[in-house]
Amino acid sequence: MNSLKQIVIFFVMQLFLIESTCAQINLVKNPSFEDTIKCPDPWGFVDPYVQNWKNPTGCTPDYYNSCAAVGTGCNVPNNLGYQYAKSGNGYCGIYGYAKAGMVREYIQGQLSDSLIAGEKYTVSFYASLTNVSQYSINRLGAYLSQNAITGSSCDNLPYSPQVLNFPFRQLKDTLGWMLIEGDFIANGGEKYITIGNFSDDTNTDTLLFNSSPWGTGKVAYYHIDEVSVMKKFNIPTLIGGDHIFEINSLPEWCMLYLYNTLGQIVYRNDNYNNDFNSINVRSGIYYYNIQLPFFFQDL
Repeated sequence: MNSLKQIVIFFVMQLFLIESTCAQINLVKNPSFEDTIKCPDPWGFVDPYVQNWKNPTGCTPDYYNSCAAVGTGCNVPNNLGYQYAKSGNGYCGIYGYAKAGMVREYIQGQLSDSLIAGEKYTVSFYASLTNVSQYSINRLGAYLSQNAITGSSCDNLPYSPQVLNFPFRQLKDTLGWMLIEGDFIANGGEKYITIGNFSDDTNTDTLLFNSSPWGTGKVAYYHIDEVSVMKKFNIPTLIGGDHIFEINSLPEWCMLYLYNTLGQIVYRNDNYNNDFNSINVRSGIYYYNIQLPFFFQDL
């Protein structure tokens, strides 16, 4: 349940909001692929191993979890490459590109609630390029739809994702996890999220970076983890003077963003501990956005 409580104290020529709480809920079910139907075994496809996720096309996205035995090809961190999960024990894997011909894989999940028309949502997920890939690409995205989208082949799904890695940087990190994130205004009724490369080969820029790929792996293959769809709360805040911006009962590792009326970030803290002093900003109206830590979002 979302709650909002505000107490505003007025000062001469200075204003400050001293108390406000707001929680955000991740609408993605099983966002980090931790809930399994059964442990993956060679090869562990998304269907039928992962709760609340499915394969929407004729291709075969993969599932990896630390519960799988080493040597099965489905273990975390030992699989096509060597990668620990961004969080927890599991992640999925998809082809974003193949030099031999059009090959696209997607994963699709159903949200816990439909999106509200006219509301702004933040959509994000993490990707990591496997080190057995020969190529990286510049296009991965998320498409939100009212109904489940499907395809019978391995061709790209012909939809325009609301969220892309923008600007279109090459997604070439094989060691860490790359955040793909963006905001969009919902049309209303969106209930499904589909992740992958929606562009055809002509509109996908590739980068050759590995001259000795695994097998005949002239591909760009990505692990996917920590998928999130959250309503964006921007709450107007009156700030000014020498006062601490305090939020009651705040857990650790909450992210705080403070914006001016132009939408510019004037303050950010990835682990906010009620330590922002409003003396550092000019008196006026601001907006703030609080994101709960990932492990609180399903509570």
